[in-house]
Amino acid sequence: MKTSFLLLALGLVPAAFAQDPAKQDPNKPAPAKIDGTARSIALPTMTHDLPDGPGHDVYLANCVSCHTSRYVSNQPRFPRKTWEAEVTKMVKGYGAPISDEDQKKIVDYLVAIRGVPDAPAVPPAK
Repeated sequence: MKTSFLLLALGLVPAAFAQDPAKQDPNKPAPAKIDGTARSIALPTMTHDLPDGPGHDVYLANCVSCHTSRYVSNQPRFPRKTWEAEVTKMVKGYGAPISDEDQKKIVDYLVAIRGVPDAPAVPPAK
């Protein structure tokens, strides 16, 4: 017991191995045992619920590696300038490797499916 306490105090033995099993919290799950077998899980299939249209394939190729398509469908409708700013932020701020040509196609697609017309120019008050 003195040796295990000394090793535990020196940090040479993880605390999970030094605890007396009779003193463990019964509500706490036992640590996983490593037995060398491979495990796998099945991930849910994600569907692309955005409408088809010009630029849809470019959006899917560049954007759904980080965002689900639902991310865009849950956004409010934005004017073109806002979508341009969002795509620029993804490229310049987060390093998304999207060409200038594809950025324009993505913005056009986003405006087509989640855009609002730009506000008309309001003449200044006289």
